[in-house]
Amino acid sequence: MGCGVRRFRGAVVLVLAVALLGAARAPGRLGARRAPGSAAKACARARKAFARIGPPGTLIDAQTGLDRWLRGNYSAQIPKGLPRLRADVGDLEMDLGNVESAVANGDGPTASDAVHRAGVDLDAIDREATSAGVAACASGAFGRAYVEGLGPLITTELALTGDFATDANAACARFSRSTNLATQGLQPSDLQDPDTLSNYVGGFVDALTALREDFAAITPPRAQQQPVSSFEATVDQTIQQLGQAAPAVSSGPPSQVTPITDQLDAVTRSLTTDAAAFGVDC
Repeated sequence: MGCGVRRFRGAVVLVLAVALLGAARAPGRLGARRAPGSAAKACARARKAFARIGPPGTLIDAQTGLDRWLRGNYSAQIPKGLPRLRADVGDLEMDLGNVESAVANGDGPTASDAVHRAGVDLDAIDREATSAGVAACASGAFGRAYVEGLGPLITTELALTGDFATDANAACARFSRSTNLATQGLQPSDLQDPDTLSNYVGGFVDALTALREDFAAITPPRAQQQPVSSFEATVDQTIQQLGQAAPAVSSGPPSQVTPITDQLDAVTRSLTTDAAAFGVDC
């Protein structure tokens, strides 16, 4: 009888050990069960943060409010068991960061484009929250009403003047400020470092992308449409070329550094020449 009890207890211990081992080998299933609850808490924090900010009444409100909310880094708080929701919130944070930067730079077209992309991100968040069964993580938690209020504010406060020369020169001035800021404090020797150069090239591409978005929102007079189209084609081609070159610079040999710096100089000269053809200093 005692022997039978020992065998029974031994069997129970063995079953429990196997069950625990299986659970240890399948963290994804356990994580998936815990993920909705953890996600709901993170989303509740995001909702409370937007509630504390309040609606954006001015551009300063928008800039400071977005800066405060983005410090929460809510995408990192979404459990890894919900990777798509985590990625969607990360995309929203990136685009709202672009809104903040564009507003600070007085760049209406780029800010409006970033607000549009943020709306697309919020739609994706809604779809994924529904799919994952986490109602607390619908787009309302991530500032749907706040983002919808940004569009009209930016359209009103950062409106284009309607004068081509004025708007085009303003776009080029923003581009110059962005590129000058990127090189502030850098010495020529710093650009011999592949990682530093790669970061600079990435920033240059971002500035070019904002410039292209600005020009897409500006309508040139009929007589200047051809030179403006040529300028925009140069910008598009440069974005593509530098976008491909930036990752290679950081991982490639030092011999790649000089050709890239020469290419950046050539791009700057080309943009200046193309813009001068339609009377704009770029």
